[in-house]
Amino acid sequence: MEETRYSPRAVIAIPAVDALVLLLALVWDQLLGGPPAILRPGDWLELGAAWIRRRAPWAGAGSAGLLLAVLAPAAMGAGVWLLLRALEPWSWLQILVGVWLLGSSFDLRLLGAGARGVREALLRGDLEAARGW
Repeated sequence: MEETRYSPRAVIAIPAVDALVLLLALVWDQLLGGPPAILRPGDWLELGAAWIRRRAPWAGAGSAGLLLAVLAPAAMGAGVWLLLRALEPWSWLQILVGVWLLGSSFDLRLLGAGARGVREALLRGDLEAARGW
């Protein structure tokens, strides 16, 4: 039986690249903030789910809604995985796309504004406004 050999460099390289992508995404978020909604994959996911609900009214009810909640993110995740695998020959482009995908999945400024909005609404006793955030 042939033994599989692992390169120590390969084992270190993947976490180092992941850490670089995370660091660059955080720097981007702090310097530039989040991209407009049209460029955020999370918003694409929301638009896709709304499109499905309009065409399949059953998609919002019970187990069908749960199915939509599982399948839509799984489809998005599969698409991201395929895109990053297709970019493997161009590692610099793969890193840039990874930074964009990760950086656009969180907007710490927007998250902070949302948290403040919920807090202020709760302090006013306006539960409906707090839920609207």
